Amino acid sequence: MGIFDKVRDKASELARTNGARIDQTVDRTAEVINRRTQGKHAGKVQSYAERAKEGAERLGRRPPR
Repeated sequence: MGIFDKVRDKASELARTNGARIDQTVDRTAEVINRRTQGKHAGKVQSYAERAKEGAERLGRRPPR
């Protein structure tokens, strides 16, 4: 097993055990960005936030090697 496999397994484990926390952090970050940009890019921010949460969820479902 190479170094990248170990890193991916660790990231997968962290995403699996901290999924709710990751979602909360992404939501809070999106809120801050919307507040600072006065909602000018709210649609894009929401889209990217959803993609980030889906990516973390997908990573959490990946089985370790």
